[in-house]
This record gives sequence, C-alpha cells and structure tokens, in this order.
Amino acid sequence: MAICEIDPDDMKELGALEGENVRVKTEFGEVILRGTISKQAPHRRIVFLPYGAWASMLFGTSTHTSGMPTLKGLKATIERAPEAKVATLKEITSMKTK
Repeated sequence: MAICEIDPDDMKELGALEGENVRVKTEFGEVILRGTISKQAPHRRIVFLPYGAWASMLFGTSTHTSGMPTLKGLKATIERAPEAKVATLKEITSMKTK
C-alpha cells in the first residue's frame, strides 16, 4: 500500500489534507505516498509505512549481518506533494536503485 500514517498534529503542521500526497525522503531514497491521519496517535514526529515496495524505497541494503535491513527509526523528511504522482507497483519494481 502506498500510504503513510501521520500524527494528526503533524498533518496540521505540514498543512496537508487527509489523502493528499506527501514526499518522504531518507538518506537512501524518496517516495511519494498518500498521507493519512493515523488512528494510533499521538505519536508526534513518527510516521508509519506498511512494509512493502514503497517503504523499501526508503531504507538501505545493509543488514548488519542480521538478514534484514534496518526498517525502524530512520530519519526522514516529509513535505506536501499534492501534484506529485504515487508510483504504481510496476513502476516501483522497475526503478533502478542507488
């Protein structure tokens, strides 16, 4: 799923509306997702992304010998991107990695 759950207060601070596209960037990559208001709030400054192809665009390949890359605690920036398009699964899986 191409969504990210954002704390309601963080959504207000971004000036984003429910269902509006947002750009999430980490040191490893960026992706456009549909922003949704989290029902798990409050959790200011913490965003939840379901594990999958879109989330995979945001973390590195190092597994630190565990077999799984670090999926939690990544520093990211989020900005409104209402005109940006959410990539389809086909587009995500055909993108070249850094």
